[in-house]
Amino acid sequence: MRRGIIDRTIANDMTPEQVFAMDPQEHGKWKWQNWKTNLSNLREAIARDRGRMAADARDFGHDLARVKKLREANPVPTPWHKSECPKLLKKDVDDGLHLTLKPKQLYAKREEYRAFTLTVFRNHIYQEVDSRPKREMRFERKKKVWKYPELHEDHPRLQKRDS
Repeated sequence: MRRGIIDRTIANDMTPEQVFAMDPQEHGKWKWQNWKTNLSNLREAIARDRGRMAADARDFGHDLARVKKLREANPVPTPWHKSECPKLLKKDVDDGLHLTLKPKQLYAKREEYRAFTLTVFRNHIYQEVDSRPKREMRFERKKKVWKYPELHEDHPRLQKRDS
């Protein structure tokens, strides 16, 4: 019966007798007086739930609009790793600009870098420069225990076979 009221197969203007006649075998399990009261109470409860649902939807829309306005007024800055800066910095380090220019000069070289503070930029320069030899060292260690040395031309085991 609840499903019928919710999906509106049982209309609000239907009398209890009409609703009862829709499925007398199922509805006949209860006394008529109790059944009539239960139908009335069920309709009222569903109407209250619909009212709460409409208020919740309205309030949610209102809150969502406020959050959107707040985000537009205070945009979250793009983090370093999601910006173009890491790619540009890698290129600048590959070109050796970090050796010829001071961090402040390198910072001033590109507009993209200025989206971040000079301190943040400096830290990323040092991070990039320090990570390269460490990464190379880790890769060299992995090559020594590589399962398929024939796939890598300069692997030590491969060189021993050729000599």
